[in-house]
Amino acid sequence: MVLLPVKCLVCNGINVTKHGNTSNGKQRFICKEQACEGKTLVVF
Repeated sequence: MVLLPVKCLVCNGINVTKHGNTSNGKQRFICKEQACEGKTLVVF
């Protein structure tokens, strides 16, 4: 199994953690980089 780091779509940083799920079940992430100010993103 290969694990790929999730990259932020805004700042391209990899300091991203899980932040719950969307209403349709997709994983939500939050960027911890200071440049993004805690923006959330859904990948895949």
